[in-house]
Amino acid sequence: MTRVLLGVTGGVGAFKAVLLLRLLRKSGFDVRVLLTESAAHFVGRPTFHALSGAPVYDNLWALDRSRSGELHVELSSWADAMVIYPATANCIGGLAAGLADDLLKLTVSCFGGPVVLCPAMHSRRAEHPGVEAATAALAQRGVRVLEPVEGELASGEHGRGRLREPEDALEALRAALAPADLAGH
Repeated sequence: MTRVLLGVTGGVGAFKAVLLLRLLRKSGFDVRVLLTESAAHFVGRPTFHALSGAPVYDNLWALDRSRSGELHVELSSWADAMVIYPATANCIGGLAAGLADDLLKLTVSCFGGPVVLCPAMHSRRAEHPGVEAATAALAQRGVRVLEPVEGELASGEHGRGRLREPEDALEALRAALAPADLAGH
């Protein structure tokens, strides 16, 4: 069974992570959820725990949940792939800069497998040069970025920044896990 870490950051789109979790489980993936502190303000631990059937990881300092005291190392070793859905500008900027100020970013920094990043934020944030540069830097490092789409935003405005649907994230994950095509090599 393929093991997936589902990283959830704090944005209005976090509710869609619950839908993605259900799709992942129905598709046969074993899923563990890494929840940022901000994400927990949108969707709580009990929901993710109930739907994943596994503990939710949200505290870098919960050393009692780790055999070695390095939960991020254990989680990154456990997983075959990671999906960050939604990925806020804060998360994207931190990952691009190599910051590890929460369990999610620290785990990503130790992870060597495929990562699917699903940005979601107001269009003004999505179009900010710093966010665009950080997203491009991650893509150059091999992170599969599933660009946000244009549509109605939480503010009621219309723009590019809307989180892609869970089905799109599932498809991107499957593509990231597919064996590379060696035709022509």
